[in-house]
Amino acid sequence: MPTGTSVSAKKNEWDASIQVALARTVAVIAHRGQTDKAGAPYVAHAARVAARFDPTTRPLEHCAGWLHDVVEDSPMTIDDLWAAGIHPKVLALVALLTRRAEISTDEYYARIAGDPRARVVKAADIRDNLDPTRLQKLHPGVRARLRNKYARASEALGLTMTGAK
Repeated sequence: MPTGTSVSAKKNEWDASIQVALARTVAVIAHRGQTDKAGAPYVAHAARVAARFDPTTRPLEHCAGWLHDVVEDSPMTIDDLWAAGIHPKVLALVALLTRRAEISTDEYYARIAGDPRARVVKAADIRDNLDPTRLQKLHPGVRARLRNKYARASEALGLTMTGAK
């Protein structure tokens, strides 16, 4: 590191290719051993959400796609992501996409709706969760519950979710 360059200044530099690789690596580690409701590796969901965004033209959304469930569904925290080298812009998106007990559901969706990047990542998350090929593997009661949950989320975000794919 050049003389006079602080660690925090270095972390604020943006190198999309490094951030993309780092986000993927962190997601794979964070979700290691986790499975979704159908028994598939959980990280595959994160990969599909990330894949909806070209990493060269939409790297922030791509990185957030990989990391959108890490804080919520693993022991990792935002501070852990920071320590791993995740850029503050990605951290801000991940923080918006992470449910927290002290924030109501209405406020959670209002915050996401107010940020175009967070909104498109959440829309990709919802679309993947509503994918008919994934839903058909679930118990009918679970399918119904998830459809209802994501219909409410879609409405709160002003999304039209026809076909889910």
